[in-house]
Amino acid sequence: IEKKYKFVPLWDTQAVLKNWSIFTEGLEKIALHTDDEMDFNTLLNEILSGKLLMWIGFVDGEYNGFSTTKFSENSLGKRYLWVVHGYIKIEGDHDAWTEGMKVLEEFARKSNCSALKFYTDREKPYARKISKLGWRITYTEFVKDIK
Repeated sequence: IEKKYKFVPLWDTQAVLKNWSIFTEGLEKIALHTDDEMDFNTLLNEILSGKLLMWIGFVDGEYNGFSTTKFSENSLGKRYLWVVHGYIKIEGDHDAWTEGMKVLEEFARKSNCSALKFYTDREKPYARKISKLGWRITYTEFVKDIK
């Protein structure tokens, strides 16, 4: 049986507010694991102000998780679609991440971006070694050029 994935942007802030209780658990977890000034209220305000675009994911019609995105440019003027946050329910379908990234890549292409990027705080094996010397890993950046 083939699963049906759907990943849609919530352009209307009223739709975000209407569904806010669905996102609360994931946003709280993201706020707890973010190594900067991003707390729950800041997340909410950035989404409602339009600084972040909320995307909601479904698998077979059931809520599975969300992402937030925003546009950014580097010092050379290269335009990126930045996947700022991503959350999949613990019991959710983790293959949805791949399907969602395909949707975001197409959105980035249509938005005249030259690349899609995201950061992760997942440590690599060498990070444990250098942490003993006083270093700490903050984020690893991943970039996919869009042709």
